[in-house]
Amino acid sequence: MKPLRTSGLLGLAFGILIGLGAPAQAGWFSSRESEAKNLFEEGRFGAAAAAFGDEYRRGVALYRAGRYREAARAFEQADRSEVALDALYNLGNARFRLAEYAEAAEAYESVLEQAPDHEDARHNLGLARGMLEGELPTEEEQPEEESPEDQAEKDEQLSQEEQEAQQQEQQQQQQQQQQQEQQQEQQQEQ
Repeated sequence: MKPLRTSGLLGLAFGILIGLGAPAQAGWFSSRESEAKNLFEEGRFGAAAAAFGDEYRRGVALYRAGRYREAARAFEQADRSEVALDALYNLGNARFRLAEYAEAAEAYESVLEQAPDHEDARHNLGLARGMLEGELPTEEEQPEEESPEDQAEKDEQLSQEEQEAQQQEQQQQQQQQQQQEQQQEQQQEQ
């Protein structure tokens, strides 16, 4: 049995908090939402959850804080259409963490009704059904969380990779420009 996939929650949490679901208002975040975002980025998930006004964002922070029952309630109350599918998927993850496997399976099934190609929901549905049938995962197969430090390291690595890619692109542009200049010089000499 493979580990529970939480990419919809963990992998996208940061991106969603930054802007995918930001309410339409001047400056993306109110000061309260901005403070909550900062708390979340610092790994202070409980404090972030208390500060977020948006139920979906609050649910993400509560989940990361390990407060799965509260996270489930927040995901159930999330009412923004642009995050509805993610909220439903994350509701399944929270229910799974609470060992409410039948409810988790229902959430994953609902996700798959709306998005049949949602691989993580399909995977997690299999895990939930396995748990219902008494197939307990080994310790290695237990769902794993990514620590805030690991996420920050990945973000830094991505930033470095982006910088390296930009540098390479600039070097290529310089080389192309030099080649063009050389060709022009050769043409003028002829």
